[in-house]
Amino acid sequence: MAAEPRIVNVIGHTGDIAKLPEFSPALLAPGENWTGTAGGEARTGTANDDTLNGAGGDDQLFGGEGNDTLYGGDDKDTLAGGLGRDLLEGGGGFDFASYAQAETGLTISLANPILNTGEAAGDRYDSIQGVIGSTFNDWIMGSLDHDHLIGGNGSDTLEGGAGIDTLEGGAGDDVYIDPFGDIILDSGGNDTIRTSKSYTLTEGFVIENLMALDPTGSIALTLTGNSLNNTLVGNRGANFLDGKGGADILMGGLGDDVYKVDQLGDQIRDANSGGFDTVLASSSYSLVRDAEIEVLKLEDLASSASYHLDGSDTSNAITGNEGANLLRGYGGQDLIQAGSGNDTIYGGTDNDTLYGSSGMDRLYGEAGRDIFVFDTAARKSNVDRIYKYNVKDDTIWLDNAVFTKLGKGSPSKPLKLKSGMFAMSDKAKDSSDRILYDKKTGALYYDRDGTGSAAKVKVATLDKKLKLSYHDFFVI
Repeated sequence: MAAEPRIVNVIGHTGDIAKLPEFSPALLAPGENWTGTAGGEARTGTANDDTLNGAGGDDQLFGGEGNDTLYGGDDKDTLAGGLGRDLLEGGGGFDFASYAQAETGLTISLANPILNTGEAAGDRYDSIQGVIGSTFNDWIMGSLDHDHLIGGNGSDTLEGGAGIDTLEGGAGDDVYIDPFGDIILDSGGNDTIRTSKSYTLTEGFVIENLMALDPTGSIALTLTGNSLNNTLVGNRGANFLDGKGGADILMGGLGDDVYKVDQLGDQIRDANSGGFDTVLASSSYSLVRDAEIEVLKLEDLASSASYHLDGSDTSNAITGNEGANLLRGYGGQDLIQAGSGNDTIYGGTDNDTLYGSSGMDRLYGEAGRDIFVFDTAARKSNVDRIYKYNVKDDTIWLDNAVFTKLGKGSPSKPLKLKSGMFAMSDKAKDSSDRILYDKKTGALYYDRDGTGSAAKVKVATLDKKLKLSYHDFFVI
């Protein structure tokens, strides 16, 4: 008596789902050949070496044990060799090799079957365009043609190869290798594309992860996510990673990588990865404390939107836009540069350099030997406030392109202000005075001709009663 039929779901075939009967010795005599008719039929072989020929119609042939030869004939056939070293020849039509009955995970290669393992070991293929994997974890590779690879319920790896392939991972956590131009149909799991070239996840794809095929490679990749919560992983090259929508995880690797982030939920995992890395933020963003990111800046520097940027415990170069930004360096020796808005800048715990630029900025050097740089023309709308200036440790650098009567220095070779150019007063005392500090109000002025006819201009406001001297000033 025949057992209950085995269901083989052949996705992509038309018509009803076919049913293969279980192996039964009564179906074929040992070693007997069988040839079908012009209609679609299902047939199971014996434990011996069988030859099954489907002829016409959409046939489903199961060889069973033994080294079987299965001929599909015309139309759309599904050939399951079973155990043994089988020859699966599809004939005309679009034909599948099925390993749905396998009891372990397999490696299956249409182009190079010498790589096959498990129940597929020793199998050979002719005119086979599709593969159905097992319910376990399979690695399925196609050919140079347009293949249809179906992984099943396991966590499968599908590699179509050349051609426009259809790849169905199924319910597991599946991996798709270099699916350029391929059609991916996926029904669940946490899935990954591994790519040797730049790749963009299509919007609407239910694919969560995008990774370099070779993590040790040095070819620069651009990896772009979609609106899901993606994980993007580069290689040792100079990668550009853009997660797009969703709360993404971005890992560049050892190269000089650029990360594009659009929300606080994006995570950059770059600790100890090396390279000179840059984060481009389209909104407020905070680096994690151990992130080894060298540059953090807003993507649109011309925007007047107000955001905040937070550095890490390593040294960062942080750049705002034209809005009213909050910029914080935290640890490391940071270089922080604001735009034309009314910004607030905190240096952090180490020796930091703060550029207020234009606007009415609030500058906090905090701990360390900090430098406050003034490189924009002094005017009423451009007077910064320096809080808790430390005379012992901090200095003020003045750009000679703006403060033209102080001498010539440079950022690499700052020039100490001459002693006769500083006065602790609210007005110049002689013609050589250029920098004036009013200890009663904390106002800092620049006077380009001392007691001459030119009016002094206010540069900044510091705390009152500081013991400033010419030692606090450098010309760049």
